[in-house]
Amino acid sequence: MKKIVRNITFSILLLGASFPASVSAAVQSSEDVERIIRRLSGWMYSILIALSVVFILVAAYNFLFAGGDKNKLEAAKNQITYAVIAIVLAIIATGIVKIVQQFLT
Repeated sequence: MKKIVRNITFSILLLGASFPASVSAAVQSSEDVERIIRRLSGWMYSILIALSVVFILVAAYNFLFAGGDKNKLEAAKNQITYAVIAIVLAIIATGIVKIVQQFLT
């Protein structure tokens, strides 16, 4: 499980490292910057929601197969809590981006 999470995190970081080079070549005006911010926030929102769903499913699996072990049950509850917090933060971040876009237009 840890190996899968590490691979997903590495892939996201690799994708993020290649993003600035493509942005610098594409920026020509402030409208381009706004379009890039909108596109980046959409991608990040989608990735965060997808990862949160995966972590909720993993936590549910851990919860179901805890076998009555209180430590495993507590760990699964914490995983679900953190995944829900991630979803809430993704929604808030999207709202902040939309508010900033309103101020810029």
